[in-house]
Amino acid sequence: MPQQSKITCYTAWANVRCSSLDRPLSNVFIDLFTNTHLKSLVEGFTGRSPKNMQSMTCCHSSRQVAAQFELLLVELRTVGIIPENSKIDCGVIAKKNTKRITELLWRLIVHDIQFTWERSSQLQLDNDKLVCSVCFMWTPKVRSPDQEKSIQQTSTPLSFFDDLETLIGSKEQSSISSLIESLQLQDFEPFPGREVAKIFNRKIPKEGWDYYPSGVECILDLINAHLQIASEGHKLLVKDLSDLIDSHVWCYLVNSFMPGTFIVEMLPCDRWITNLALKTMEELICTSTSFTSQDLLEVDSKALCAYICFIFMSGYKFKQSKAVTNCIRDLHLLKSKLESQLKTFTAKGQESDQSTQSSELQKKLEKIKNELSWLHASYDVPFCQNWSEHAYKVQKKTKETISRKLIELFETVIVPRNMSMNDLCLSLAIAFKQTNCFYLAMEKETFPESRKIVLQDKKTKKFVEDFSGYQLNVSVRRILKLPLTGVVEVNPNAYPDYHLFFESKTRNKKLKMNMCVLYQVFPGSPGYWQQTFLQTIKNGDFEVVKNMVQFFKDSCIDVIRSKESVSGNESLHLACRKGHFDIAHELLENGVSLDARNTNGLTPFFFAAGKQHRKICQLLIEWGCDVQAKDLKNRTAFDGIRSEKFRRFLLSYYAYWSSAIPMIVHGDTDILEDIVHNHLTNMSFMSSPRSRCINGSTLLHTAAYFGKTDIIETLLQLKVDVNLLDYKGATPLHRSRDMETMQLLIYHGADVNRSDADGNTPLHVICFGEMKKPARLDCLEILLSCKAAIDRWNNKELLPIHCAAMQGRIDVIQLLCKFDSEEQMVTKLMKGSAPSLLYLSLANNHIECAKWLSEKDFSFKAEEQEELMFGLLHDEIKVPEKVESLELLIKNGVNINAFDKHGDSALHLAAVKVSCNELLTLLLSNNAKVNVLNRDHCTPLFFAVQTSNYYGASLLIKHGADIKQKNNQGVSAFDLIQDYHEWIESGCFTEEIVVLLKAYEIKQACSLVRNINRKLKLKEASQQSSIMRLRQATLSQPCFWVQT
Repeated sequence: MPQQSKITCYTAWANVRCSSLDRPLSNVFIDLFTNTHLKSLVEGFTGRSPKNMQSMTCCHSSRQVAAQFELLLVELRTVGIIPENSKIDCGVIAKKNTKRITELLWRLIVHDIQFTWERSSQLQLDNDKLVCSVCFMWTPKVRSPDQEKSIQQTSTPLSFFDDLETLIGSKEQSSISSLIESLQLQDFEPFPGREVAKIFNRKIPKEGWDYYPSGVECILDLINAHLQIASEGHKLLVKDLSDLIDSHVWCYLVNSFMPGTFIVEMLPCDRWITNLALKTMEELICTSTSFTSQDLLEVDSKALCAYICFIFMSGYKFKQSKAVTNCIRDLHLLKSKLESQLKTFTAKGQESDQSTQSSELQKKLEKIKNELSWLHASYDVPFCQNWSEHAYKVQKKTKETISRKLIELFETVIVPRNMSMNDLCLSLAIAFKQTNCFYLAMEKETFPESRKIVLQDKKTKKFVEDFSGYQLNVSVRRILKLPLTGVVEVNPNAYPDYHLFFESKTRNKKLKMNMCVLYQVFPGSPGYWQQTFLQTIKNGDFEVVKNMVQFFKDSCIDVIRSKESVSGNESLHLACRKGHFDIAHELLENGVSLDARNTNGLTPFFFAAGKQHRKICQLLIEWGCDVQAKDLKNRTAFDGIRSEKFRRFLLSYYAYWSSAIPMIVHGDTDILEDIVHNHLTNMSFMSSPRSRCINGSTLLHTAAYFGKTDIIETLLQLKVDVNLLDYKGATPLHRSRDMETMQLLIYHGADVNRSDADGNTPLHVICFGEMKKPARLDCLEILLSCKAAIDRWNNKELLPIHCAAMQGRIDVIQLLCKFDSEEQMVTKLMKGSAPSLLYLSLANNHIECAKWLSEKDFSFKAEEQEELMFGLLHDEIKVPEKVESLELLIKNGVNINAFDKHGDSALHLAAVKVSCNELLTLLLSNNAKVNVLNRDHCTPLFFAVQTSNYYGASLLIKHGADIKQKNNQGVSAFDLIQDYHEWIESGCFTEEIVVLLKAYEIKQACSLVRNINRKLKLKEASQQSSIMRLRQATLSQPCFWVQT
């Protein structure tokens, strides 16, 4: 196993060096002796292809192989990677001696480690411009010998180094400036900008390369430097490579490249976490190896350095790509803003002052264009952008993996060899913190009440247990159909649907090779996280709280809403009591209850006011807390304030906002402007301009809604995030209603594809528009020109074009189709579960839009036409033009003879529409089945008769309705007529039908007479029977009145 770990590490490094290969190496110790892999390795170090080197497949003897390695050494000595006096036996290497090959590779790896360490200080910065100011490359550029004159390399614009002097320090400013300028004059550099990059690293020895730290020392320095970068990582220090078994180290390393990936404070130090961190790091740098936590324990220090060198070389490439992506985005935003300002000057005409300002803007614009041009010339910008996008997907995937494991809880391990449980823990870096270890039972086991069992469903692979507290109302004994108490013997073979894992009470239990072992990774209930979360708030550790909130709000919201068991204090109570303003603000922005009460009926405002935390009190008032809330003793928060001055301040602050908010809501933007101006000039400042102070909206959202661009610019100057969220998760761009506001927000970096709580992007909002108002096509064109995604689903699986169809906006649909050049939107339209555009437009009473869509070959989805038809006839869809709508449905292939959920056809339902017999006419003219039967065996004629729809009945009869058809009760439709005279006098029927109706009338009269006669006879017979019973009763009694 150690040998395989060594192969993995060295091969990972070699694949970075031989990145030009079509296929990655699988074993560097073997692959160097095949094909042109050795030649590719030389090219990676020298930048040129050696002419005398050939494919190793052409070497048939050890001497020929040795000659190829000799050529390798010649090339490496030429570029100074291997010293001239170094002794390397190529003959032994040609015999594939692993030890000698390792020694050669280690020399090369040490060179890369030291080179990466030399460049690392620049690449560790959080300033994107400085990070990408010097390209990080490990293969040198080579000047072609055919060129007589040297080619001037593209120099980095000096503006990229504007922040360098501040970073280095004032004492060295002049030397730095002169050095950069002198380096720009050089004709050619193998590694352009390398000397400039050295300025960042103050640890470089003045004596030069030969005095650089050793490979291991460089690796340790790189790791510790990155631990300082990551939030909370400074608490760790890696003194030796053996410390890398700590999974938190790897989590912090990942966070240093991709912040926020791991919430390290909530993760145990365990092999599962380590493996996830290793896998995440490899996915971030777009590679994959078999390296695991077990390799960290078994591999030697040199091999481990090789692996870490590969991580940092690729990781710095990724970080630089991310910096390039950010720079390109920021420069384009700034460029657009400057161009807009220049257009404004041109439109107004230029005076002397304006001409000077315009000239300055023009210079800034040229500077930005030069920077963009250099970035595009120096980097593969599309590749960098795709890599950055890929990294966010990896980060999301990792968080989802942790969320799933929080539910699954358990992890299985295969025992590599015969060993004890304790040895397994040490050899695989397993942390048995939550429970003891479990092992898969293969034979009968005793099961006392105190012993734990974990079941694994063989089909679903899900775990079932009853001891962690996570799975409520679960009993393993009930599932296994065992007695609920006492000691029982369990035979695992009796349960073919489950794997049975039994708890091992001792760490000394002997495990056999290939045995399956189970252990618990995370705590079973949210209680542990809740306690950790609340304690972190008390400690005031904002970064940790922020990370935990961001993670748990999606995976386990109960943690954020947790409360202390005795006091009932929630997270906001604790933050307000301790005076942690940033934490309180973070909690409010992520949905904690503003007026939550503890066991004494106290809200967070009670704590903030009682402790006289002025800024937090302001924050709570701005967010709209109930300042008049009373506790169980019928006291308000003001009753507990000792300082009269502080009480008056809070009352006046509350009164101000209580009066200002209704006026702002009704359009008084002067007050809004005063609030922002006063905050800017410190005349009367808010606790935070980010507060959702206007019925859940912030000042920026409100200004965007009313189109107050001057207020927006002021708020952005106050560093208010342009993508700030309101109570619905919407950004100011979602709330914008005019072109100028949208342009301003986008110029300042508004995310055109940000989704709100309902999944709607700004494009969804604009496409839907405002009720009974025309579409804002100018706003729509801005969003589309800024690459707003037209194929993004919201939470109801609606695309922006669906929103347009719901409002009948033909012009919006046309514009969206125009921008759908690759037909991604059209492809998605028929794939999702959302209704078709035709359905939405017709269902929302936009018949003209539906007609247009039909003409443009948009179609319904399966069974939508029938659903709409029955919706119209049941009056579930309120559409005035029912006939026109039904006509459109018929043209689009509706099945007019379909049945609704009650078993009635469209003709049945149309027959009862006395006021709209045009529906009946339309259906009959399109060959609707006139004698179709419903579940009660009634034809549409029955429905027309029951609603006294004379004209409808006449239409049905004209189209062949069967008058003699009887229903389940054995009566015909005409038998149900209540007043034959009205039907006869209606004038809707032919003479033949009138005669028939008169016959039915006579029949009904005769039937009535017969019924009356029958009832009279029955009554008479009943009376006779009563008299007879009375006589019999009289005769049977003795005559007491007769004297004896």
